[in-house]
Amino acid sequence: MMFRNTYNFLFLAIICIAFAACNGNKTKSSESQSSESDDFVEQETYYNDTIEGEKVSQDCAAMSYNLDDIISRLEAVKSPSMLMKVKADYPDLLTGATAELSQLPTDEKALMQDKVGRIRTLYTETCRAYEVEADGIISNLQNLIQQIQRVNSKAAFDNYCSGRYGMLKNLDKIHLSTNDKSPHIKEIKRLAHQLNSLVEAKKAELGMED
Repeated sequence: MMFRNTYNFLFLAIICIAFAACNGNKTKSSESQSSESDDFVEQETYYNDTIEGEKVSQDCAAMSYNLDDIISRLEAVKSPSMLMKVKADYPDLLTGATAELSQLPTDEKALMQDKVGRIRTLYTETCRAYEVEADGIISNLQNLIQQIQRVNSKAAFDNYCSGRYGMLKNLDKIHLSTNDKSPHIKEIKRLAHQLNSLVEAKKAELGMED
């Protein structure tokens, strides 16, 4: 009799353990499916819907956010090299940020037009502060062209590039570090293209890769 009771007890225990394990697996599976499902839920971006104390639509808030990003980029400029990179992106950034401007309500449009006006003023001030004379850029490019022609070894090439990697990687933008109305822009572009070609030719000559 005692043996039978013990057997029954063990049998019930085994059933309980199996049932608990099954429920645990179901819970984990459910949690896993829930987690996977959450991964595919597109998260909508919500912007601060108040500008200068005025409540605005999400479209206006998003535009204001993008315009503020342009302001931050301009305020971060501290050198001619930083300026030329910002100037390269500025037109597309401003055009993209204001693409939906005409669709905003009149009051919100006025707010955004005011911010665009401040951005244009800041852009002009930043350019005046960090643009350099075209003559200086031309002289520098001419010197670099002469120097690269004298490079005859990998060590000499590395020495030539040392401290100039940023400039050499941005020769296509270097004309942007001077005034856009300068009559020497064309010459700067020509010299920059010549220098880039010489650098690439020298790398090939020395068997060097990027």
